Amino acid sequence: MENHYIRQGATGTNNGTDWTNAWTQLPSTLIRGDTYYIADGTYPGYSFDDPVSGSIFITIKKATIIEHGTDTGWNNSYGDGQAIFYSSGTPVISISTSYWIIDGQNKYGIKINRTYINNDAYGIQMGSSITQITLKYVEIAGPAGSDPYPFNYPHRGIYAISGQSYITISHCYIHGLPVGIRSESLTHFTLEYTDLSDIFSIGTSHPDVLYMAGYSDYTTLKYNIVHNFAPI
Repeated sequence: MENHYIRQGATGTNNGTDWTNAWTQLPSTLIRGDTYYIADGTYPGYSFDDPVSGSIFITIKKATIIEHGTDTGWNNSYGDGQAIFYSSGTPVISISTSYWIIDGQNKYGIKINRTYINNDAYGIQMGSSITQITLKYVEIAGPAGSDPYPFNYPHRGIYAISGQSYITISHCYIHGLPVGIRSESLTHFTLEYTDLSDIFSIGTSHPDVLYMAGYSDYTTLKYNIVHNFAPI
């Protein structure tokens, strides 16, 4: 198991071995069992699609002043803000294989910025029949602020297409969308310590904080905050 490093603006050899030689964005292929530390900055959307190898996880972590792997090339300014992912495509982040941990570490070290407003648009889209996905200390921000927005398409913070299991969303912040979380036939789902706010719409997409369709079982909801929700 090894650590790798990603930092916007790095000018070294671009091989991810330390903060000086960090990749400037996540590489197209990730290694099972390894951890990828990401510094403050803005990064393009990403597809987490590496094949499963048994039950071995890949971990994506926001680098912090306290925890950032190697000290080689490190500067504390790399770890005191957010790593922001953006995309004008349908999802900012897609997850199509199992066994992933995406951990912002601090509140909220990783931000998924869903500003695109045309057609269906999601912050995170999870593929069907995947398992063991954990999101911690992640902010998912939609294009709306604290006022109703005339969405003409279904915009969702998290969209779990069908048949996922053992999905955990913990200490996250989902806001500014007509739908916070939409799932279908999701089992062993945990939503905890998460702030869901500014979830509403005056457009054709009806607002939902949490919409669970199909057969869903073994769901745990605890210590969440829902506010500024208006089912208009």
